[in-house]
Amino acid sequence: MEQIKRKRQNDFTDNNKKKKLIFNSDRDCFTHLEDLSNELFYEIFDYLDIYDVCEAFSKVNSRFENLLNDPTLPIRISLSFISKSRFERYNTNIIIPFQYRITLLHLSNPLIIECLFSPISILLKFIRLENLHLRNIESKYFEELLIHLISLPFLYSLIVSCTDNVQNKNIFYHQIFR
Repeated sequence: MEQIKRKRQNDFTDNNKKKKLIFNSDRDCFTHLEDLSNELFYEIFDYLDIYDVCEAFSKVNSRFENLLNDPTLPIRISLSFISKSRFERYNTNIIIPFQYRITLLHLSNPLIIECLFSPISILLKFIRLENLHLRNIESKYFEELLIHLISLPFLYSLIVSCTDNVQNKNIFYHQIFR
């Protein structure tokens, strides 16, 4: 019985085919930013400052616009050390347009606290506010704020650090625990 040998191709074409196979399999492993799920983006947004998220993603495409404008996306704001000019941009671009979505607000600059809550009744627009941390606030100003804080339906955490000595803490306790 006569056996027929298969003809061998030259090494150049074999190597070329291998490279193509390797290249194609590598290309399938690439992931594009747009391929990530919305839930994963929400997780990523949790680790970033909302101002930076808006700056980076707002003009990318309509999907990111929709993600950022999703009314269920909670916004957490912590403004500890911030310049006046950056706060003004932050206030104009983030706080005012998204007041109804802010769930956490941490403020430690007395000037920013007064500027943000001026007039005090603006506090009522923070309808989803759950956590409020006010550092370095004057007790007199906090007493005025407290009257409006009672109207916030989801507020369950209030941390306050007054700059001056509070003469009668019972007034605050009475307002808080009504």
